[in-house]
Amino acid sequence: HTRVGEKNQSVSMKTISASGLNLPYLVEGELPANPDEIAVTSKFLEETGCEIGDTLTIEEKLEDEDEEPNFLYTEYIITAVVIDPMDINNPQGAVSFRVSSTEDYNFFVLPEAVDSEVYTAVYLTLEGGKEMFCYSEEYESRVAEVVAIIEDQIKEEREQARYDSLTGEAYEKLEDAEREAAEE
Repeated sequence: HTRVGEKNQSVSMKTISASGLNLPYLVEGELPANPDEIAVTSKFLEETGCEIGDTLTIEEKLEDEDEEPNFLYTEYIITAVVIDPMDINNPQGAVSFRVSSTEDYNFFVLPEAVDSEVYTAVYLTLEGGKEMFCYSEEYESRVAEVVAIIEDQIKEEREQARYDSLTGEAYEKLEDAEREAAEE
């Protein structure tokens, strides 16, 4: 969240991919070069009166008091105004056929600004996809084929690996606590 006036506004913090996939479109300024820098959308600047060079504060919502924050900084220097390539809703023109975000704002930081092993989204490219029209039957069919492969061959394996990882950590903590209790 970030404070705008008297309100907490929700924010989607996205990392800028080194591969260039879903790279935000630069409108003004320079994309972040340091982990304490941030790129914001024009909507944020318009609604807050902030400018490039200003400092922006985020507040990460932590579920537990012993939970470590994912973001290494709470204050960022605004270095750029960008357009989020995943936001197909145009607030300054005709409303698009779908809205891609439920957050109030989308911000972009470098991967070095984040300390987390958990991903909330994964973006894939489709081999040969650039040559296809994205609304064609051929494209839709190929995407459905790849989704089926992921769901049939990869999904269950990754779910099991995540389950094993979580239960393994829980069992380790339990064993440690039992060992401490036995020592006492």
